[in-house]
Amino acid sequence: MVQTWIDLRHDLSPSWLVVIGDHLVRKPRAWAEGRDAPYAAVEELVRAARAATGRGIVGLRGAAERVRVGSDSPQETLLRLACAEAGLPMPELNSPWIAGGEDLGTPDLLWRSHGVCVEYDGRTHLSPEQRWRDIRREMRRREQGMVEIRVVHEEARHGWSAPVARIAKALRERE
Repeated sequence: MVQTWIDLRHDLSPSWLVVIGDHLVRKPRAWAEGRDAPYAAVEELVRAARAATGRGIVGLRGAAERVRVGSDSPQETLLRLACAEAGLPMPELNSPWIAGGEDLGTPDLLWRSHGVCVEYDGRTHLSPEQRWRDIRREMRRREQGMVEIRVVHEEARHGWSAPVARIAKALRERE
């Protein structure tokens, strides 16, 4: 799979190479995916990108340096990259969050020291059951004094500037 990722440098932008790289290194959920090991390690992608030669190598190497473990979807990766491009601090990705002895879930993006998290709600969040679970989780976070920012899939079609501005504002207010 690593070789395929390298070969994609001719067809994909550096951002989409990061998306694919994030997918290769993410920790799978054995109960849902039937596997318990990632397809590759970050270090493996970095080594492979450094060893590769030819056209598109600069973008590939830059992408390899931005791959992170923890992103669960292409949109989460693209949002993280937009935050980084805007100069925001690097968030934790899908990390368990416990505050005040309460399990607050695993937000898609988390700035723990600021008490700010982001949840990207794709189409899977549209069912009434999932929506209710999301609302209850947000209420628990709010009760602990945390700020949750929701980004919905419709926003992604219009670029990331509006959600990134909301995130930046929340981070500034909680410094």
